[in-house]
Amino acid sequence: MQVFKLVFKVLKKNLGTVVMYGCIFFTTIMLITSFGDTSDEYTSTKIDVAIRDLDNTSASRQLVDWVSENHNIVDADFEDEDELLAKMYFNFCDYAITINEGFEEKLAGGNTEDLFTVSKRPNGYSYGTIYFESQLNSIVSDANAYVAGGMTADEALQKTVEVLNSKTEISFIEEKEDSAAGIYFNYMAYILLVMNITVMSTILLVVFKKDITARTYCSSFSQLKYILQTIGAVSIISVGFWVILVLGSLCFDSSALSSTVGLLMVCNSFVFLICSVEIAVIVSLLVKSSMAVSAISNIVSLGMAFLCGVFVPQSVLSDGVLSVGRFFPAYWYIKAVDSINGWHGSTYNITEITKAIGIEAFFVVALMAVILVIVRSKRTQKSL
Repeated sequence: MQVFKLVFKVLKKNLGTVVMYGCIFFTTIMLITSFGDTSDEYTSTKIDVAIRDLDNTSASRQLVDWVSENHNIVDADFEDEDELLAKMYFNFCDYAITINEGFEEKLAGGNTEDLFTVSKRPNGYSYGTIYFESQLNSIVSDANAYVAGGMTADEALQKTVEVLNSKTEISFIEEKEDSAAGIYFNYMAYILLVMNITVMSTILLVVFKKDITARTYCSSFSQLKYILQTIGAVSIISVGFWVILVLGSLCFDSSALSSTVGLLMVCNSFVFLICSVEIAVIVSLLVKSSMAVSAISNIVSLGMAFLCGVFVPQSVLSDGVLSVGRFFPAYWYIKAVDSINGWHGSTYNITEITKAIGIEAFFVVALMAVILVIVRSKRTQKSL
């Protein structure tokens, strides 16, 4: 069992990397599932506004009433500028507006200049104040258009306020809510890739190091036995990682593994596990240092994650990106996850799920063929 001891000795040195990626993964899932906004209701932004009406006409009073209905009115002493600025500085007031004398008269004449005097926080704009200013500009613009159409300033402002206060019925297209277990298995594509490439490739680089294999083959330990024990050790470690990750889904959804949907996601993740291990083997055959393994691990895992829909849903990716993503197993893994959970326009369809997992199994065969070709090529080069 010397090979097993060597493999686990290398694993021990890389255990910190495994723990780091595992913590990042679990923290990310925790944040996504705990702080996701599930509200389907939208409310207008309200800010604290101090308002003074120096015009005191029907039109100006209508504007004051509209501001009162749609924002929070606060008291302020407009005569004491220092006190007014202090209230804004300490966040007691967001915006102070004075409706200047002649407001109605100017509006009736189509003049929109110097209608208001405003004061804002000394530390600059906020989203709320920008939104409020856009509302004011919209009111003045619409009222001016009504005046140009023949209405009085009073009628124009009344009509504008009426339109602004009108409600529009909005219906939402119901889409299945993202389950915690589904989100967990969705992001598992990334963690399986990055952990397997980082750890397995590093282990294989050491195990098949020229000096180590040369000393081993000089002993009574056969080459076949050495390879089989290496495969066995790597298989145990990779399956162990996978089992821990699968059981980790129970932390976010206690019923994750007790339903048909959960079992399908487990099956899907196992097939993808084999793909990720084979990718790790290919990387170990093509690179010569652990530093290169780390770089390739990030490139491959992040590349697949962005191209195949792990981080961004496939439904919002462009056709060009999806055309490239289809050539990677992660695309079909996410395709299966979406179909299993009924996400992003997909529906639960066992035929589509089986098709996606079947294509992943095809990648397993294809990647094994690539491994055999690389191994044979290396043997040919050594014999020359």
